[in-house]
Amino acid sequence: MAVHRNLATQLILPIAVSVTSATMNTTTSAQESMKQALHMCLGNDTQAVIQGCTWMLDSGQEISQFSRATAHLRRGVAHDMAKNHAQAVEDYSAVLDIAPEAGRIYRYRGVAYSSMQKHTAAIRDFNKALKLNPDDAEAWFNRGFSYGRKEDYKRSISDYDQAIQLNPEFVKALNNRGHSQAMLKNCEAAVADFSAAIELDPEHALAYANRADCYYQLGDGKAAVADHNRSLELAPDNADLYNASCWTKGLLGDGAAALADCNEALRLAPEVPQFYDSRALAYFLLGDLERALADENRSMSEPDWENYILRAAIHHRLDDSKSAREDYRSARHASEDKTELKARMDLLGISPEDF
Repeated sequence: MAVHRNLATQLILPIAVSVTSATMNTTTSAQESMKQALHMCLGNDTQAVIQGCTWMLDSGQEISQFSRATAHLRRGVAHDMAKNHAQAVEDYSAVLDIAPEAGRIYRYRGVAYSSMQKHTAAIRDFNKALKLNPDDAEAWFNRGFSYGRKEDYKRSISDYDQAIQLNPEFVKALNNRGHSQAMLKNCEAAVADFSAAIELDPEHALAYANRADCYYQLGDGKAAVADHNRSLELAPDNADLYNASCWTKGLLGDGAAALADCNEALRLAPEVPQFYDSRALAYFLLGDLERALADENRSMSEPDWENYILRAAIHHRLDDSKSAREDYRSARHASEDKTELKARMDLLGISPEDF
């Protein structure tokens, strides 16, 4: 079965630099407004940093190149934290115009590109960062993340290897490498990575959820449920983790437990189509076919083979042969792995002869 339900990797965002007012080279004739802008730019409030740094950069007051670079850097980091990633890219680019050998800034800009799903641009920047500083563990990590988002899992694993070699206690790198291993169906290696991450950080909810998925792949349903339950104890407000738990419990045939988790996921995030697909499976297992069909229809904004085959099973149980055949054909067309499709049909209690 495919790894399916959880958001399993993390990206490391830039951390705001800490500087003092002494780094800003204002003249003795600077007005009080410049002093206030300086105070805001060097502060910790995201919006105030943006406002203060913007005033400094646009005021026309004479400041040194170092001070200008610092203001762009602080504003760029603040824009990243505020999810204004395009503006962050502009600020990091301005820093690099002043300091083109600043490898860390290429990493920061790469993270902003990655946050915008521009992973090719991000990788170019991480390449530059690593050329300038091959010992930058976070650059290796973030490039591994971008390779993973491009589904180049072998390269992502290689980059996470480098990050972990530089920092053996790099918990996020261990978790992300485990995810890439799982996507390559190397679940034994993935479990080892998730377990190492958990040993270093026993409250890493995402690592528990990821390990649960692999335990399911390996046929250990009891361990999978235990890890999902632990992840929910650690992150009780995380809708994605409730959905992941719902899906696994559904695949294990426990409709009641699955439904409870899916209801919680949808309470927290009712706008996510995938969550309705998970709940449709729970309703199907419980024999509530009308609700299962309603939820599955609501999940079909970007359907894949899993959506189609579940709806085919629902239509089959409802004796709607025409709709069942159409969905079955769509599932076969969309599925790249007919072994997975057959396994899912077995779980749903249907066979090709039904269509």
